[in-house]
Amino acid sequence: MIYIVDHQDSFTWNVVHQFSKFDDVYCSNYFEINQKKIDRCSTIVLSPGPGSPKDYPFTSKIYKKYKGNKKIIGICLGYQQILFNEKGKIIQQKNIYHGYQSKVKGIFEGGTINTPSMICVEDALDSLKWVESVGGTKGLVKISNENLKIVEDWVSKSNWVKFMCEDKNTRSTTSITLLIKDEWFTKFNEEEQRGVLKKLFSILDKEDVAKDINGYPKAPPSIRIWGGSTVQNNDMKALLPWIDWAYHSVKNNA
Repeated sequence: MIYIVDHQDSFTWNVVHQFSKFDDVYCSNYFEINQKKIDRCSTIVLSPGPGSPKDYPFTSKIYKKYKGNKKIIGICLGYQQILFNEKGKIIQQKNIYHGYQSKVKGIFEGGTINTPSMICVEDALDSLKWVESVGGTKGLVKISNENLKIVEDWVSKSNWVKFMCEDKNTRSTTSITLLIKDEWFTKFNEEEQRGVLKKLFSILDKEDVAKDINGYPKAPPSIRIWGGSTVQNNDMKALLPWIDWAYHSVKNNA
């Protein structure tokens, strides 16, 4: 059963309707919680609502009591509630645009990372079902760890690439960042190095092999591969020879 905590928002019943496609749903106001039902449910959804997270101490108690024991999904205010209880920083906008229609732009250009309510509710549920299908949290960690191992094996045999983080104990299994150690590359200044990488990324993009594997703008010129559990191990194995080929193509045609 899915338990929806309603913060008295008009959108809540749209949420109820969507979630009811996947399981039985029980919905109650945040100040009228049915303790027996919320104890029995598998998933808690914190609905949208007016105000800010600090206005809902009852919801904070619910989150703190069940986090780690039940799946908890937050939408709009509900998502802020999770962030608030995890000591995250929430900044209110100066201008209110409730109900204002415009093209969603900033989030797809890296300008903002905001609420998952911008994504369809079904996507969240499908994601949870997929997580269960691969073995839950342990399954996700296993996939990600194996992705890093695949890259580590490749790097150990490479004569042109190395890890940015040399310490294996602190190396990320998800944001796997690589530097080019080849003398041909290191002789260039930073601007020229970024130019070389831009050509490499362009080749991979045109071949539909990899998208957005450039390092962070403020990081040294680098390659950043997502190694999270949404990337299958076979795909990671298939990617690395392409990166080899793209780098040497750029180098040989310089």
